Amino acid sequence: MKKFILDKSSPLDVISVMGGKARNLYLMETQKIKTPSWFCISIDLYLKYYSLIEDRINILTDKIKTDDVNFINEVSEKINHLFDYRIR
Repeated sequence: MKKFILDKSSPLDVISVMGGKARNLYLMETQKIKTPSWFCISIDLYLKYYSLIEDRINILTDKIKTDDVNFINEVSEKINHLFDYRIR
């Protein structure tokens, strides 16, 4: 079974499925450098979830008008909501 939620207590072999920031925090902790509490989801879990919302993100980003900052902010909020919706 794959582990999708990772943290400082995860075994070293999962480092390859962490993103860069989590990987660096993990490595800092192995060197006894103080870090804030953290956890991350695996790259596999992120990609699996992203594949479920990718079409909706593409529809939103295809409509972006680069000269309209307000519209870009609205699209950004809608994309953020796609991530928030499934997490809660």
